[in-house]
Amino acid sequence: MSKRKLPLWITEQRKSNSLLESKLGEEKCVTVASPPVSDTIALCQPLADLPSGDEPPKRRLRSNYTLAPEVTKPDIKIEYLPFVEYNGIIEYYTSMHDIAFSCDNILQWVHKQPPDDHGIPIAFDMEWPFNFQTGPGRTALMQLCPSTDRCLLFQLSCLKRLPAALMQLLYHPRVILHGVNIKNDFRKLARDFPGVDAERLISQCCDLGQWYNKLQGTTGIWSMERLVHSQLKLRINKDKRVRMSKWDVLPLSDYQKLYAAIDVYISQELYLKLVEKERVQLEADTQCEPQLITTPTATPESPPAERAVVNLVHRTNNKQMTRLVHVLHAGRLDYRRALQLQRAVASLVHQASSLPDAEQQRSSCRNVLITTEHHPVYTIGIRTHGYDAAAECRLKALGADFVRTNRGGLITFHGPGQLVAYPILNLKLFQPSVRWYVCHLERSIIELCRRYGLRVQTTTDTGVWVGDRKICAIGIHASRYVTTHGLALNCSTELGWFRHIVPCGLAGKSVTSLAAELNRPELTVDTVMPEFLSSFSDTLECDLIPMDDAQRQQLLSE
Repeated sequence: MSKRKLPLWITEQRKSNSLLESKLGEEKCVTVASPPVSDTIALCQPLADLPSGDEPPKRRLRSNYTLAPEVTKPDIKIEYLPFVEYNGIIEYYTSMHDIAFSCDNILQWVHKQPPDDHGIPIAFDMEWPFNFQTGPGRTALMQLCPSTDRCLLFQLSCLKRLPAALMQLLYHPRVILHGVNIKNDFRKLARDFPGVDAERLISQCCDLGQWYNKLQGTTGIWSMERLVHSQLKLRINKDKRVRMSKWDVLPLSDYQKLYAAIDVYISQELYLKLVEKERVQLEADTQCEPQLITTPTATPESPPAERAVVNLVHRTNNKQMTRLVHVLHAGRLDYRRALQLQRAVASLVHQASSLPDAEQQRSSCRNVLITTEHHPVYTIGIRTHGYDAAAECRLKALGADFVRTNRGGLITFHGPGQLVAYPILNLKLFQPSVRWYVCHLERSIIELCRRYGLRVQTTTDTGVWVGDRKICAIGIHASRYVTTHGLALNCSTELGWFRHIVPCGLAGKSVTSLAAELNRPELTVDTVMPEFLSSFSDTLECDLIPMDDAQRQQLLSE
């Protein structure tokens, strides 16, 4: 076998390298070598001959470019995170009697908890068997977690209806059911058990994904796994064999029970984590000393409504309030005078909406909330069917006024003991949707009633209801995105006035009030006003401040 010869360019390179090695022993040199595909270039020059601080010239090769190192957070891979572990109690019930007994115990525990403004969080989740046909299977298991050391599993696959005690627990005004994508679970529960009111549960629940978006200012769609990874630095073992197992077959295995318990346990941990995150954010926002905005009327002798507005407002130097609403407490007004006041304020709001942004921020009539009571009056909207001149004379003979308006809806009554609110808002600063606006007015009243422990709901008919009894009427008008008219909440209203009409044109329906439902005659407009202002501010996500006294007097005197 013949000896293989090296290519000529390699031979020449080796000779050059040998020459350099021999010379390096005699004098210092700097060598820059090009890639082997070209001739070798050796630049040998004594270092003493180089200018101080200079370096030998280099070719502009990609390997000579240097970039600043990037500062990035270490990427924690999900597969390196520990699994969620649960070592608490798992209570598993399969019969109607046992489920009802367990729910009674939880209700007693709820009633013993000290009252606060945050409610009692209970994690909620459901499981159902995987269906290879169209649509999901029927709900088989409901999980509740009232505390991080106790999880309840209710087997529903053997029940035709839910126990009354379980329904009372789910609807309890102090209970906050929470989870991720929990609203869809409520809708499925209502489909599988027709006695369940899904919208009522949705109005009282807390979706952890949406809450996290609100705290972080994001708009992502979160799953339980992603939230647990992001906030708790843990991962959930979603074993496909357990997740797609037969949840409707009794009894459940220990793996199924642990899987179901972990889902609600970690949801409870997430809720507590977000509560702490919200508390930290509030403390950070209030590090600057809050400046309480007061007016000459905000004194201990002032009406509760004015004091409530002042107590709601805390401005910080580093927070810009974008949804600012000035509150005009008008006292008791004649209804026709209130119409004139609404038109005057709406005109000012229209004018403010045409100003540059900087001037809009300084305007005291950018958005206005008028609160008032009325002398007895029957008002009718744009639909006047059944109320002609003869009906008008009949109602006036009762001692009440009769006024035709441009609001939506049919006839209703306003009088003493009724909290009437006229939000004159520029919807472009909120959400340019009348449907959104009406929905949020209803939600503000639902939240107010929840704070008093009264269960209310919305229906296909506008307003807020206690069963088939209307407690709050809503009728609005909008022109160029500026709203007028509003809502009327019966606090301690004399309900006999409604017997002479068909309220809102809904035959077979009746009217009620807070005082009548709760058997608390002390619930007058003045006592309810602070809670109304608070729920209005929370629901519409706006800041309330009292209108300047001089402008208030000017508007009321026009």
